[in-house]
Amino acid sequence: MKKNMLTIFVIAICVINLLLTSIMMFVMLPAFSNMNSIVSQVSSILSLELESNSSEESAYSISDIEIKSVTFDESGNKQTINLAPSSDGKSHFGILTGVKFGLNTKADDYEDVVEVIDEKSSVLTDIVKEVIASFSEDNITEAAIKDEALKRINDVLDGSHCVVSITLDGFMHQ
Repeated sequence: MKKNMLTIFVIAICVINLLLTSIMMFVMLPAFSNMNSIVSQVSSILSLELESNSSEESAYSISDIEIKSVTFDESGNKQTINLAPSSDGKSHFGILTGVKFGLNTKADDYEDVVEVIDEKSSVLTDIVKEVIASFSEDNITEAAIKDEALKRINDVLDGSHCVVSITLDGFMHQ
């Protein structure tokens, strides 16, 4: 008799659990569908932003790029840049001879950017040196340096898309 009562009690609890789960599902389903539509809208907006940026950047060809070299001094001396502390506790450094900027000659502000590079090249090379110094030996890569430096230089140039690439001359790290 006790086993029979226990079985009936377990079945009753299972039925109650099933009922509460189904009620919760019907109550939460509209909220989930609203959340799904919001996520879909946000992802479509982000996708549009990515597509619009890629179309701006791809509006030039390789023949439209002019390379503008900037060295640290006329004799071509190398700059030694201390890297951020690494996990091994040792001091590491990077060496850089100069920087080359790839400029889009079809950009609206091309002439202004060339003038800024000629007159304020030390500001732009300081940005590159600061970016290099922000990396440690553990996470430094030339591609990461180029991406971050390009982003920061275009920010300094008021969001210009004239500078499309950066080349690090004689870059080494140890």
